[in-house]
Amino acid sequence: MLRTRAVSLWRDALTLLGAGLRRDPLVGPRVVQLNIADRCNLRCIMCNQSCFPPGGFLDPDRAASLIDELAALGLQELFWHGYGEPCLHPHLGDMIATVGRRHPVLRQFTVSNGTCISESLVGILRDRDVGVRISAHAGDRETWARIHPHNDPGLFDRMVEAIARLAEGRPGRVELLFALFETNREQIDGMIRLARETGVRRVLFRPMRLFRGADGAWMNDRLMPGREDFLRVRVQLLSLREELRGVMELSLDAFAMSGFDSALGRPVTGDYYLHNPCLIGWVFSVVETDGRVHGCLPESCAGPLGNIHQQSFREIWWSDAYRKFRRDRVTCGRGGGDPEGCHTWCQHLDTNRRLNDLLSLRIGLRRRREPAARDGR
Repeated sequence: MLRTRAVSLWRDALTLLGAGLRRDPLVGPRVVQLNIADRCNLRCIMCNQSCFPPGGFLDPDRAASLIDELAALGLQELFWHGYGEPCLHPHLGDMIATVGRRHPVLRQFTVSNGTCISESLVGILRDRDVGVRISAHAGDRETWARIHPHNDPGLFDRMVEAIARLAEGRPGRVELLFALFETNREQIDGMIRLARETGVRRVLFRPMRLFRGADGAWMNDRLMPGREDFLRVRVQLLSLREELRGVMELSLDAFAMSGFDSALGRPVTGDYYLHNPCLIGWVFSVVETDGRVHGCLPESCAGPLGNIHQQSFREIWWSDAYRKFRRDRVTCGRGGGDPEGCHTWCQHLDTNRRLNDLLSLRIGLRRRREPAARDGR
């Protein structure tokens, strides 16, 4: 165990050194989002799932060989993910168990809407101590039904049952995600109540993201709260975080560090990157079900950097394309990238804050107050 910890710390140091010197990475990514399923059983009104062509599942053998390669390169955290519902993958349980046997120190996580997690999968997730993020988006059955008008409202009850089973005896390993928009922004108290009732101690709030439809137009902009509503929600969440401190962990970076850009009609976090580099290219990768590799969320990038069905991940990670991605991200806030390229808010803002704090020798020190966010332009 001590040797394993020493190796992990050494790889962390190599990651920081490469990022700090703006050189090619000296070790592989520390976190990978592995998309294994593009099919979903729900039709959320704020989602862009309808824009995608019919998708499938990542081959479990290819997933296993990729994870073996990533682990050898220094991977620490693996997220079973997808544009659809990962728990629909018929081999998810087997893949989790295989990774647990081959790479017992690798931390595993999955995301899910919580409505189709079988009892056997619950057992595997618990036995392997897999962290689970449930995209709940509602704290009660009625709100859930308004968000999913084409789905059986009884699925909300299945989600609640799954949350409670997964959190039992391990409340810190389950997180509830609530994307806030016009349909649910007045129901925050109910969301907190759901977390309490199911024994969950970690809650993540994010603004809804805007997505373009097949015609290129914003497909869900009608659901985006306006500036005043966004600011009111931010105040409410910051107050709740103080009220619940020590009882429940509320993750609010996407609100606390965002202002509302009236010209774009959405929240933005770009101000942080006017003074701090984006270092995500040294620590993170996304692999899609068809094998394409991205340095961040695909909608925030110009295109894939390679494909694991055509190259090894090692070749992609140290390729010219990935090198250009890192260079462009480092300067994106200072005129080096498309101002709308990082979609709505930065999903990896907290990671970048921690990396930049470490590189500035502010190890372990977090700001007592959130940096000022713009109220608008």
